[in-house]
Amino acid sequence: MSPPKKADPLWTTIGQQISRWECLYRDFEAEFEGDMERYLTFFTYQGGVRRKVELKTRSMRLLVEDIPKQNKCLDLEAQSVAYMDKEGNFSKEQWQEKWGSKNKWEIWFELAPEAHNWK
Repeated sequence: MSPPKKADPLWTTIGQQISRWECLYRDFEAEFEGDMERYLTFFTYQGGVRRKVELKTRSMRLLVEDIPKQNKCLDLEAQSVAYMDKEGNFSKEQWQEKWGSKNKWEIWFELAPEAHNWK
C-alpha cells in the first residue's frame, strides 16, 4: 500500500478563495437581500489617480477582511445599555427602534465613519 499523497499546494489558496466567496455571498444575501444593484452601488466609490477620477468598487478581499471588524464593532454597540431591556438582556426591539431597516454595513459606517474611507 502506498502512502497517501499530499494535496497540491495550490489547493490551500483555492480553498481560502472559496471560503471568502462564501462569506461574502452570505453577507450579500443577508444584508442586501440578493439585490446585486444595491450591493454594487453601496460598495462603489470615487477614486482617482493623478487627476483622473473614476468609479471603483471595493475589492472582495478587503470586504471579507472588513466583516470581522464590522461584527466586533456591532457586538460592542449591542452590549450598550441603550439596547437592554428591564432584565438587562439585549432588546432587539430597541435596536430596531434606533437603526430601523438599516443593514449591518450601514450601521457600521455610522458607528465608525473611518471604516468607509476607502480611497
